[in-house]
Amino acid sequence: MNRRLCRASVRKAVRDLEVATHEAFRIVGGWGAQCSSWCAMADQQFHPPGTADRWLAMSLVAQLGNVGSEVARASRAKAQGNRERHDLALARALELFDLTLGDPRWQGRRREIARAREIVCDFLVGDNEYGSTAASLDAYFLPYAVAARRGG
Repeated sequence: MNRRLCRASVRKAVRDLEVATHEAFRIVGGWGAQCSSWCAMADQQFHPPGTADRWLAMSLVAQLGNVGSEVARASRAKAQGNRERHDLALARALELFDLTLGDPRWQGRRREIARAREIVCDFLVGDNEYGSTAASLDAYFLPYAVAARRGG
């Protein structure tokens, strides 16, 4: 399977899973009105065209460092009560998570990446069942950003 076809099929599967998850939360009343806006955002692209190709050229360290930057932006916006900035930063972070999950090089790391995505969503828009904090998310993502800056 060529790289483009693989990336497209993984992206579609992730989007279908997101929509199903959001629909399930809406039905049980988990996110309420928030869910409809997230479902509508699931089909939007928040990064410029060509990002996916550049993303696939980056190391895992660089990818997770960039995801962490968006997560930190969303976390700060949430703390400041700026919903628009929070929603946009979270959408960008989720898009980058999805691109990372779709990267065939990280097949053996997908469980960790998907769990990190789940914890971020739980903290930023869920009930924070995992008890995460902005500091704990920073502690996870910051080493990736530092290593990426150093060329790791």
